[in-house]
Amino acid sequence: MPAAAQGKKESYAVIYMTDADANVNEIGSTIDFLAGTNFMPPLIVVGIANTDRNRDLTPSHAGVKHSDGTVDPIPTSGGADKFLDFIQTELVPEIEKRYATHPYRIFAGHSLGGLFGVYALVSRPELFNACIATSPSLWWDDFRVLHQAREFFAKQKEFNRVLFFALGNEGGDMTEGFE
Repeated sequence: MPAAAQGKKESYAVIYMTDADANVNEIGSTIDFLAGTNFMPPLIVVGIANTDRNRDLTPSHAGVKHSDGTVDPIPTSGGADKFLDFIQTELVPEIEKRYATHPYRIFAGHSLGGLFGVYALVSRPELFNACIATSPSLWWDDFRVLHQAREFFAKQKEFNRVLFFALGNEGGDMTEGFE
């Protein structure tokens, strides 16, 4: 072992993901496979189970609008800032205290989790180095986060973060927000 490597503790990037109860096994298995075949470095996976997705993952209080103009109110919506506070002030420090991490944090979420990821990236850009937003619900609250993202990115001369987003076989407002 080279002298520089002696005593050096290995550390890992961390991926924080919402909807852990539904996705953590699939993501963990994929990461295990890719890391085991040297297609990516190993990561620490932190799955966050959401007890109320509408509350935790939406940045504004709104409802779901239908094509006929009606709105289904979602009374618990709009708690994304509190959820971000929890991640930033409680969860991340606890993970970094318990495990050998290095300062590269990734967020991953789909649907409302993807919306939350984009919101986190533009409202607290220092929190995550990368965001994976699959089928992000950018339609939420008349495309509010999409408008915030456009304004945010227009003001950036340089932005040293990664945003990967993809859209499944969706339709309607989901596709409109994505495009």
